[in-house]
Amino acid sequence: MASALYKKANMATWQAARLLLVMWLSAFSPFVVHAQTATPHPERLIFHFADSINALLGNTAHGHNIDECTTTLYLKHNMFTKRRGPIVRYIPNMPRLERGMHHYQTEVQMRIQFHPHGKTDCKIVACNSNAPYLQPERFGSWGRFSFQIYQPKLFIDRLLNPFSRRNSIYYKYTVRQTMPTHDAKPTTMRVDIRPRFNNDQLAKGYADINMLTGAVVHFELSFHHQLQNITVNAQFGQEGYQQLVPTTMRTTSDFKLFGNRVYEICDIYPTYNFKCPTATLQNKKRQYDLTQQCVLRIDTTHVNLSAAYFDTIRPVA
Repeated sequence: MASALYKKANMATWQAARLLLVMWLSAFSPFVVHAQTATPHPERLIFHFADSINALLGNTAHGHNIDECTTTLYLKHNMFTKRRGPIVRYIPNMPRLERGMHHYQTEVQMRIQFHPHGKTDCKIVACNSNAPYLQPERFGSWGRFSFQIYQPKLFIDRLLNPFSRRNSIYYKYTVRQTMPTHDAKPTTMRVDIRPRFNNDQLAKGYADINMLTGAVVHFELSFHHQLQNITVNAQFGQEGYQQLVPTTMRTTSDFKLFGNRVYEICDIYPTYNFKCPTATLQNKKRQYDLTQQCVLRIDTTHVNLSAAYFDTIRPVA
C-alpha cells in the first residue's frame, strides 16, 4: 500500500516538473510551444474567411468588381541556362537556348484586363532583355489566369488551390508554430500544407495565417509542371481587396534533363485597379460562346524596347 502511494506521489511530482519545464521554455522561446493543440483544424479558419468575402467579391454597388480588375505588372526575370545537346529544342514551351552556360536578364511591363468567365486581355507595354531568342509574349501566355487565391484553382487552371474549401479533401493542414508580435501575443500562425497523395495538380509548402481573421498573409508553395519544379512565394496586403490578391510575388522554376538546365527567377510587382471598366457591346450571337469568352489575347504592338524606360518605373526593392 505504501509502495503504491509512493509511486503515485512520484508520478505527480514528475508531471508537475514537466509542466514547469514547458512553461519555462515557452517564456524564453520566440514561438509558442505545442501550437497544434490550440488550433487542431487551421483550415477551418481559412475557409471561414474565404466564405465571408463572397459578398465582397460580387459587390458592384460602389463601382468595384474584382472579377473585372485591371492589373499592371512589372516583371524582373533572371534566367540561368546550361545547354548540352539539341534535346531541349523538342521540349514544349521551351525558349531557344544558346550552347554553353549563360545568364539572361529581362524586364517586362504588361497590363492585364480580367473579364468575367475567364476572359483575359494582355498588353505588353515594354520589354528589355539581353536574351537573343526570348519573345515578349512568353511572359503573357499563361492561358486562363487569375490572381485571386481563394478560387478553386490557384493562379492557373491545372493547380488545385489548397485555400479553397472545395479542395480540402486533397490536402493535410498542420500548425507548425505561432508567431507573436511585440506584445508577445500570437497573431500569425504558420500552417504546413501537404497533399494527401502525389499528383502534379497538388502543391505543398506552408502559409502564414492571420489568427484573428483567417486571411492568408504569406505563402510558399511548390509543385511540378511540364518537367519543371516551380516554387511560388507571395505576400499579401492587410486590408480591403489587397487581402485577396498578392502584392509581391517571386516564382522560381528549375528544369533539368540529361545535363541541360534552365533555372529561372521572376519577381512580380502587380498594381491593381478594381474599378469596373466601361461595359462593352457584345454580339448577341456570340454572347454564350465560351470559346470566345475564355480566349487569351496578347497585344505585342508598339512595345517599348528601351532600357531607360525601366529606370522610371522600376520599384524599389
